[in-house]
Amino acid sequence: MHALNTEGWRQFRIGDLFSVEKGTRLTKTQMVAGDIAFVGASAMNNGITARIANEEHVFNAGTITVCYNGSVGESFYQTEPFWASDDVNVLISKENMSAEACLFMLPIFREVGRRYGFTDKWRQEVMQDDCIPLPATVDGLPDWEYMSDYMAGVLRESSSIVDELCNVNLRDRHIDSSMWKPFTISDLFVVQKGTRLTRADMIPGDLPFIGATLENNGITAHIGNRGHVHPGGTLTVAYNGQKAMGKAFWQPKPFWASDDINVLYPKFELNEQIALFLQPIFWEASRSFSYDDKWSKAAMEKTTLTLPVKADGSPDWGYMQRFMQQEIDNADAVIDQLEEL
Repeated sequence: MHALNTEGWRQFRIGDLFSVEKGTRLTKTQMVAGDIAFVGASAMNNGITARIANEEHVFNAGTITVCYNGSVGESFYQTEPFWASDDVNVLISKENMSAEACLFMLPIFREVGRRYGFTDKWRQEVMQDDCIPLPATVDGLPDWEYMSDYMAGVLRESSSIVDELCNVNLRDRHIDSSMWKPFTISDLFVVQKGTRLTRADMIPGDLPFIGATLENNGITAHIGNRGHVHPGGTLTVAYNGQKAMGKAFWQPKPFWASDDINVLYPKFELNEQIALFLQPIFWEASRSFSYDDKWSKAAMEKTTLTLPVKADGSPDWGYMQRFMQQEIDNADAVIDQLEEL
């Protein structure tokens, strides 16, 4: 698809295009299992975090949801009726917008939402007075036809790429873990807790700031603060944060870890391949800890990871490195195939 030409775009007030309505709080204990989508402060699965039967505050399909808290700015087009949590604002169009036009606007909402941090939040009254840049007609109105046509082309192109990807022969790798052994995390790593740094105290810079997120290698900001910097060559593991707890990332460069993160200093020679092998194992090990319990530093140190072992019973780091490097090479080969399509 050709690149967007933003020359001639105009700013439009969100409240002039949409009715902005706040979602309604519904706790886990109040949820009744069912088929209705429950949209929460999530960056995945179209924002859907549960399926419920509660019907008191259900919105119609064909609307946009925007997180104003948590994953601030994350936006999704909802194709089915849903209940929006109290961390979500629902945008109901005042115009006759197509689904394609709504999809066109989602990354724009996400970009505008970046201005708001977890502490600031993108509240209902602020959101409706904010402006978003959109293509405009010669009359100065939103060019819904252009947005719809452009997005329809993107969808056609994406569908074609997905079809080709489905035809790529991917190997089914089965790992026999029957002989693997458990190792206490404190035997493998020195665990250090991250340090709190609020948005208000952040100085602009290029140092990665690692927070409780599932995306972007854990990086939620870049800062100039240098008070509590950890070296590269370590692992970060979220011990707090809805949905993110247990998410581990290899950090190749120095960074600041938030107070929702534990930093793991290896007692062995750790490299990127071994770190990538360990990441899903940390995720699995965190399952016994809920959002309320948290995976505290003390609890994490006592938790075990089940790993491949050598004949002497020690962790087989060489096997882990070779296995992961082969997976990386296979993934690179698939990408090369797709680029040739």
